[in-house]
Amino acid sequence: MSHPPSKKYKQTSIDSFLQTKLNSNSKDSDICLDTSTPLPSKVSTLGDRSGQMSGKSEEIKPTAQLSQATFDSTQDNSSEIFEGNQSQSPNISNAESSFDSLYNAAGEASATLPYGNDSSPSQECSNEVKTSIRKMRLFPNTNASPRRHKPSNSRHKMFVKTPTVPGELPKPSSETYIDCWDGDHVRMPCSPSNIYPDEHFKSKTCKRWSLIESSLTAGMISSYDIEEAILHYNSRYKGKWNFAILHQTINEEMTQTERNELFNHVLPFMAIPLLRKQQGYSLTFSQQQVASLLANAFFCTFPRRNATGQGTEFASYPSINFNGLFCQVGKRVRRENSMIHKLKCIFHYFKKISLSMPCGCVTFKRKVVSGLSAKVWSDSTRCLTDCHFTSEKLIEDFHGAVQADFANCMIGGGVLRMGCVQEEIQFLTHPELLISRLFTQQLDDNEVLIMKGAEKYSNYKGYGDSFEFDGDHTDITAFDDIGRRYRHIIGMDASYYSNTLTQYQMNHVIRELNKAYSGFYSNKDSPIDIATGNWGCGAFNGNHYFKGVLQLMVAAECDRQLHYSVFGDHNVEQKLTSFYQFCKSHNVTVGTLWKQIAEYQNQTDSRTKKENPHSVLSFIMRNLNT
Repeated sequence: MSHPPSKKYKQTSIDSFLQTKLNSNSKDSDICLDTSTPLPSKVSTLGDRSGQMSGKSEEIKPTAQLSQATFDSTQDNSSEIFEGNQSQSPNISNAESSFDSLYNAAGEASATLPYGNDSSPSQECSNEVKTSIRKMRLFPNTNASPRRHKPSNSRHKMFVKTPTVPGELPKPSSETYIDCWDGDHVRMPCSPSNIYPDEHFKSKTCKRWSLIESSLTAGMISSYDIEEAILHYNSRYKGKWNFAILHQTINEEMTQTERNELFNHVLPFMAIPLLRKQQGYSLTFSQQQVASLLANAFFCTFPRRNATGQGTEFASYPSINFNGLFCQVGKRVRRENSMIHKLKCIFHYFKKISLSMPCGCVTFKRKVVSGLSAKVWSDSTRCLTDCHFTSEKLIEDFHGAVQADFANCMIGGGVLRMGCVQEEIQFLTHPELLISRLFTQQLDDNEVLIMKGAEKYSNYKGYGDSFEFDGDHTDITAFDDIGRRYRHIIGMDASYYSNTLTQYQMNHVIRELNKAYSGFYSNKDSPIDIATGNWGCGAFNGNHYFKGVLQLMVAAECDRQLHYSVFGDHNVEQKLTSFYQFCKSHNVTVGTLWKQIAEYQNQTDSRTKKENPHSVLSFIMRNLNT
């Protein structure tokens, strides 16, 4: 490959490389890692990287209601989801007939009941009915003052020196290197143990990182040079990987000016092996480190991550190398269009950080809940908290609230393949979330992934096959005291139902309640509001209305207020609002709703025909109204 024409530009280098420990015995791993001073703007060899950490678990006692539950955070795992159109859900034929009258009655009740004062909602039941949230609990819109962050327990180890200085790259707290090439750690491209067959002498091996360095620093002037470079150190996949989408994006969708910028500036910035000083086991990175790791993912350098069949080492982890994003699959023109715009989002991210490297941090925290039984929910006396349903806003429009990511058990879903719905779009417009796929193992039924501080780089329009990159986004979200943006995203995967009636079986109900609880629970007083919506109601066949009931129950137990987006469906908004108002005016508790769900399940067990989706609401309202 020939070198591209020389061009002077500001080179921002990353001089630490990550070695992340995945210790299944450590709890609440929420650890920080960052970089030191920039390297010269030339190809650098990898130097120091650092060690490992294991944390001690700590039991969290959430509330008196749930004192028997144990919460912790363990080894990273992940989740993936595909949200599509809602499938028809079951309905009880003799129940929906009373819905309209109950809807009207609930509306009349809301018109006559007071809203109350502007204080935080009480846990005691009252006769007040609220159609909106009286006092929102949101993240601040101003930056917090930097302070020295001292973890309160061993489950959170900092690998950056604090306080951080706004506008400056964080300094690493340690420069000790321990190379860990085993099943408990992320296998890094730069490891001396990462060996590969020598291209000239097949009976010999060489260090794979040397192949990566030579391939990515030789210079690239076309999309075919990128393909050749990637296959140089992934030779076993020649003839198996195709790069049709990559070629089409660069050669047909980009202007000549955009191609010149890509090959003369953006790709040289990405290809330099940076992040030299790996800082140990961590789940909190600087944005600079994430940039280097994502550049490696783009060039498909992560070892042992291309084989995903049963029995392979990383079969229970999401893909991280970007080869799946470059491939043309079938002849679906509209799907190809969305994949082209995925790459546009990725290229825009790298272009933006190559011009100005962000100085913040991003945290990924795996959270686990155990010990929640049916008795916890059936005995609960908590009433519903404030909730606002809307069909006008999306989850991402609720600035300052914690945002739900309708994930799958492999975090990021089909973002590096053909998937392009709620979770994938979040990951494309906030590309730093993509790095969670490197170290997050498949989520179990009682786990969620909390992602804090990711920056939004791109605007978009459309959804699914109609998704398109829609230009730059300037993120003005404020920062916390260690440089993370006040943007918290909860990755929680819903259950899939091949038969929609199974979602009412109590074992499935418990699973969904516990999953949502592990995401919603906070040990802080007056916790931040949560923005959520139609969780698992697309390709996973969940019932819009039933998932609304379950999330209302969990929010009540966690004292969380909800901003509930129904994704443009005014009918769902009206019916859920009516149901919520009815429950508030009747002082309905979580335990009461649990018992009504159990009764509803008994009704559906003997039925085989499908029912109207809102039957569960009218069933509960009719029973409680008599």
